[in-house]
Amino acid sequence: MRPRRLVLENIHSFRGRHEIDLSGVSLAVLSGQNGAGKSTLAADSLLYALFGEARGNADTIVTEGEQIGRVEFEFSLNGDTYMVSRQRSTKGSGKTTTAFHKLTEDGPVVLDGKSERETQEKIEQVLCMTADLLRQTAFSTQGNAAAFADAKPADRKQVLASILNLDAWERKAETARAMARNAQAEAEGLERQVYDLDAYAAQVPALESQIAEVTERQADAAKRQEVAEANVRNLQADREELLTKQTQDQAARKELTDLQGRESGVKAEYQAATQRAEQLRTRVALRLEAEAALATARQAQAESDRLEGLRQEAQRLDQAVLLAESKVNTAHTQHRGDLAALDALVKSKRTAHEREASILTDQIADRRKQTAVLDTVPCAATGATAMVEQCPLIAQAREAQTALPMMEVALEALQAEIPWADDETKATALRAITPGEAEAAALEALRADRALVQYDPAAHAKAKTDAATLETWLGRLHQVEEAEAQLPEAFSAEQARRAELNELTARIAELTAALGAEADWATLLRDNATFAAEKQRMVACYRTDLEQCLSDLGGLRSRLEAAQEAAGRIEPLREQVGKLVRRRQLLTILGSPRDGAFSKGGIPALLIEQAIPALQDAANEVLETLSDGRMSLELRTQRQVAKGLAETLDLVVSDERGPRLYESFSGGERMRVDLALRVGLSEMLAARAGARCELLVLDETCAPLDQQGQAQFVECLARVADRFATVLVVTHLGDLKDAFPTCIQVTKNGDGSRVEVTTR
Repeated sequence: MRPRRLVLENIHSFRGRHEIDLSGVSLAVLSGQNGAGKSTLAADSLLYALFGEARGNADTIVTEGEQIGRVEFEFSLNGDTYMVSRQRSTKGSGKTTTAFHKLTEDGPVVLDGKSERETQEKIEQVLCMTADLLRQTAFSTQGNAAAFADAKPADRKQVLASILNLDAWERKAETARAMARNAQAEAEGLERQVYDLDAYAAQVPALESQIAEVTERQADAAKRQEVAEANVRNLQADREELLTKQTQDQAARKELTDLQGRESGVKAEYQAATQRAEQLRTRVALRLEAEAALATARQAQAESDRLEGLRQEAQRLDQAVLLAESKVNTAHTQHRGDLAALDALVKSKRTAHEREASILTDQIADRRKQTAVLDTVPCAATGATAMVEQCPLIAQAREAQTALPMMEVALEALQAEIPWADDETKATALRAITPGEAEAAALEALRADRALVQYDPAAHAKAKTDAATLETWLGRLHQVEEAEAQLPEAFSAEQARRAELNELTARIAELTAALGAEADWATLLRDNATFAAEKQRMVACYRTDLEQCLSDLGGLRSRLEAAQEAAGRIEPLREQVGKLVRRRQLLTILGSPRDGAFSKGGIPALLIEQAIPALQDAANEVLETLSDGRMSLELRTQRQVAKGLAETLDLVVSDERGPRLYESFSGGERMRVDLALRVGLSEMLAARAGARCELLVLDETCAPLDQQGQAQFVECLARVADRFATVLVVTHLGDLKDAFPTCIQVTKNGDGSRVEVTTR
């Protein structure tokens, strides 16, 4: 896999659309401050595009404040170019949409599956790797750089097996075992067929004898069937004659039954017509009673209307009396309220005047006390001196002496005033008035008018009850008139039904005399049917025997042919069984889980043994540069145990102190070993058959190195860069920006992250 183009749209801190052309980038540094978005660009975006993986939940990949984020990644693999586009929408419950295309000269070819899961499976089939394998080999970060070194021996072997795509051998082993089981089942099935064919071929003589017996029985059944069919035809002719006579008799008796039924109906209609005519005559006789009652009801209606007028007038006067009484009460209430308001105003003004005079009297008394100081203080009599002028008591006394005459004049004027005099006069005048005189006069007049209205509720109720019968008697009179109109027609219908009834009675008597007693047609037909059924049963038995003979002959002849054919198939089947047994034995050798050629201990183990030296050499080449030749590593596949040698994959590192286990080295030394192994694993992944991954991403792996270690790191990458299509070194160290031919600079401000590619 070789990266060609990367597009980010609202991904993490990259707000908006950002496109990076990687087709010409072979060795580049991805530089920027911590938090600028370097890891998003180098690792997160690729893992999300290819495998749908995101830090946190799926929605966290989208830039905060946006609803849709998208990553588009274009790469080449084995001479073909592919494009993966994965989009995440946070609307509602969230939705991920993935598109997978192969880019050709004729345009894109859609490789999507029917679902997101099927599309992901197709992407991984093309890549021939999983997200874990890509992280363990092509991506090296501070967090996972030591993943291979810290892993258990079995897990290390599994990483190598994934890189070498050794799972295919396990699938071959499973296929071989399945094919062996199928061969075993097929051989057993063929053996059962041979056994059955032997038994079938032995039946030939018995089948030939049975065919001769059935042929003789067939001829006898044919003769018996012919005689029985002639008897059935004669009985069928007798039945047709009986049915014709029965039909004629039943038609005549049906006519008699219909006439008898019609007679009953006409009798009922005649009775109904007679009853209706009588009802109409009775109703017509009620005319005089209805007319008299109607006149009485009309008189009651007139009286009810008169009393209703009196009731309404009495009701109107009652309401007017109530309204007049309310006005009289309102006038008295208003008079009392106005008088109370004037009394309260007089009291308020008198109280305020007295309080003001009291305050002014108290102030005058205070001023007189202050003025007395001038007569009692000796220094005040000596004249104006500096001490006298500065004395506050003397100053206050002089001010009081000046203000006192004016205050005394104001008090005399205030005592002479009477501010409530006008209001007190109004209250006196108001008391002399008698309130509501006009309203009281109007009330007495209304009461006199009401006394003149003579309304009797009981008489009114009786008049309304009598008037309520008006509609009833009108209806009855209408019924009388309708009865008078319908009476002629009812009389005519009564006469017609009587004539029709006489006619029907005469016809019924005629048919009853002609028919006589009814024959027992059911018994005659049943006897005929019994004889015919017996003969038909015999025909059916003979026909069944004949058909059975034909069926037996067909079955016996088919069995004879099959038995003869079976005898010729036995030997070829025995040869096939032998071939299947030999095939099963070979497949068992290849697919055995314990010692088969395709099992983990077979060809896959040999391939891992062959791959370890290449991984060891590639890692040592990097480690030698990073350590100035002080360190080397060895991958040991066997370990001495109490019972001999055991399979393993131990990591042993040597320096000037000799070989030691990886865990005994310092953090900086282990980091060099981790980086060397990661480059070696990535080189294996880039060189593997099927689907090469020619990408190496080193994310902050050189951060713990000192300046000399960083220089060695750059030198090491320069040596191995030509083994990969693209090498990206992610760092926040500004000193490394000028050490690589291409610099991808990532910056971040208030609007988000930005990326710029420069080539030296």
